Amino acid sequence: MTSDAGFTHGVTTDDEARIRLLVADRRNRELLSDWLAEAYRGQVGTDPDGGFDLCVLDAASFARHREWLRERKEGAHPVFLPALLVSNEPPSEELDPSAWSSIDGLYVIDEIVSVPVEKSVLYRRLENLLERRRLSQRLSGRLERSRERFRTLFDGTPDPVFVLSTDSTIQYVNDAFCEQFDLTRETALDGSLGDLSAFPTETATTVEGEVATMLDGRETGPETVTYRGPDGTERFAEITVNSIDAGDRDDAVVIMRDVTERRKRERELEESETRFRAVFENAHDGLLIANDDGRCFDANPAAADLLGVDRDELIGMSIADFAPPDFDFEAAWQRFQESDRQRGEFPLVRADGEERVVEFSATTDILPGRHLSALRDVTERKEMEAQLRESEQRFNQIADSVHEVIWMTDPTTDELVYLSPGFGELVDRSGPAVGDDPVGFLDAVHPDDRRRVRDWMLTVHDPDDDADSYSIEHRIQRPDGTVRWVETDAYPVRDEDGVTRRYVGIIDDITELKARERELTAQNERLDRFATLVSHDLRNPLQVAVSRVDAARTVADPDGEVDDHLDTTAGSLDRMDRLIDDVLTLAREGQSDTDPEPVALSTASDRAWECVERTDATLTVAEDARIRADPDRIVTLLENFFRNAVEHAGGPVSVTVGALESGFYVADDGPGIPEDERDVVTELGYSTSDDGTGFGLAIVREIAKAHGWELTVTESDEGGARFEFTGVGRLD
Repeated sequence: MTSDAGFTHGVTTDDEARIRLLVADRRNRELLSDWLAEAYRGQVGTDPDGGFDLCVLDAASFARHREWLRERKEGAHPVFLPALLVSNEPPSEELDPSAWSSIDGLYVIDEIVSVPVEKSVLYRRLENLLERRRLSQRLSGRLERSRERFRTLFDGTPDPVFVLSTDSTIQYVNDAFCEQFDLTRETALDGSLGDLSAFPTETATTVEGEVATMLDGRETGPETVTYRGPDGTERFAEITVNSIDAGDRDDAVVIMRDVTERRKRERELEESETRFRAVFENAHDGLLIANDDGRCFDANPAAADLLGVDRDELIGMSIADFAPPDFDFEAAWQRFQESDRQRGEFPLVRADGEERVVEFSATTDILPGRHLSALRDVTERKEMEAQLRESEQRFNQIADSVHEVIWMTDPTTDELVYLSPGFGELVDRSGPAVGDDPVGFLDAVHPDDRRRVRDWMLTVHDPDDDADSYSIEHRIQRPDGTVRWVETDAYPVRDEDGVTRRYVGIIDDITELKARERELTAQNERLDRFATLVSHDLRNPLQVAVSRVDAARTVADPDGEVDDHLDTTAGSLDRMDRLIDDVLTLAREGQSDTDPEPVALSTASDRAWECVERTDATLTVAEDARIRADPDRIVTLLENFFRNAVEHAGGPVSVTVGALESGFYVADDGPGIPEDERDVVTELGYSTSDDGTGFGLAIVREIAKAHGWELTVTESDEGGARFEFTGVGRLD
């Protein structure tokens, strides 16, 4: 080393700098110590454990303190902590530059001077290193202040914020991030998003992809991702990615904003819009949205069809374009805008010139400046209502002239719309007025029948009841106490769409009919007593006589004269027995009710044929059919026919049963019935046989009459008798 008296010329030293001198060579250490003491008032020591601003060491000390020096420099990073190597010889393997480097690009040895060295050169080298240190200290301070502002800004942000490096490692998280995901900073840092349970793999991949795109210099936009909240539920967040200068590298700052509620509202809005469009597009009524000027903003297909224009063409047209010339649309539109809602009817002229009447329901400002109108074409309904009024006028004129009492009610209002004048005559008092509740009828009903009639009227006017007719019999009581019986039939009057427009009722005075029914009941009771008399008081002695004849046959009669008399007597007794049977049958037919049900002609014929005594007779069912008849009474009818054919045949006979278009027939090939006797053959007592009772065909007539059938007597194809029944309910 050499002295240089002018070493301070042009050199400004930091006399407060702390120099650590670690030189093993004693001579060099002493000389350097003196030189350093002259220029620097700061600590110049050899203790390696103290703090320092610059370290001067030789090769021997470097070999001994290399790891220590590396750790000190790394610990001071990012502040520059310089080290100056004083060498007595050229660099050796010990001083291989590759050994000087440390992690993150730091160097253990920053400068080398070879001895001997001039003092001024040494000072200049030292000042260069110290100036670099001072500069790094200033930059480090600025960096720390910047980081502090960064932390203050990020920690004050209510949204979760985190910083990712280029290798997707989490470098920083703010307080909101830790709170949102229930984490500590230590848990989150130095890992990746995929390591955190709150972030699904798909979300981590999306975020890392956005970071890579941004760091690659390409634009990124907000992305929506999912994450799991502390309670495990799926939530949505919108992320934005920006670059941040981390000094020696570029990192990415990611800001998360929870948009779960916004997404929920968006979905609800989308669902609401979907429902609105579904209703709007598919509604049968025309739906039209207009702006403040009355011009169409949107319309559904039904509105376009109603107005007779293409939907695209309709947009932008004024509603006034479809108003008749004499309609003041501007005034009507002004009144509408001054109200919240309006209902009414609107005369409309379609694009093709056809005039229609529409019923509208309009609402203002469903959205600001948007007004909704629902339009329904009621032209046909108006025409129908006019026709209905005309029809009701004609109905009233006719109903006022008939004997029965006629009433009419409106199902939409449950009000009486017509009551014929005959009602007052029937009940001997004034009835309910037009427009009243039809329950006013009950004032004239007998108190004992009033509840039953009220329930019946409620059933008639029940919109859910789909019956075609209703009927009830009840009593009315006049003010003078006299009682009349009436039958009321009610019918719903429906339009072509099945909608009930009116209920019409007919009240018929059946007091006389009820009196006849009572007389008939009394007559039937007398007939029952007569049948009992015939059955017991006549048949019992007859059975005694038959028994006596049978006993007399056991007495010896060598000449056979007694047997001849007994045969004649037995025949007479048998005829009397059959006469009693026919009388009882006829009596029962006259008072029995008919209960029709599906019956096969073949089945009924077989049952009846089994009840007939036949020796040389055959039965043929030419064409079977299913009819509506009382199953027991149809057998009785056929049995009497079959017995009549066998008894009057006088020999072999064939009986045929077949179907007609509206009924059936029974025919035989016997002697037939003379044409002039066919009208009386079914009368009571008529018989062409001495052994006949004259009741058989009369019973047939009564059974047919009870069913409502028409009986015709004619000649069969074989010349015998043919009986045809028409008006019979066929089921096939």
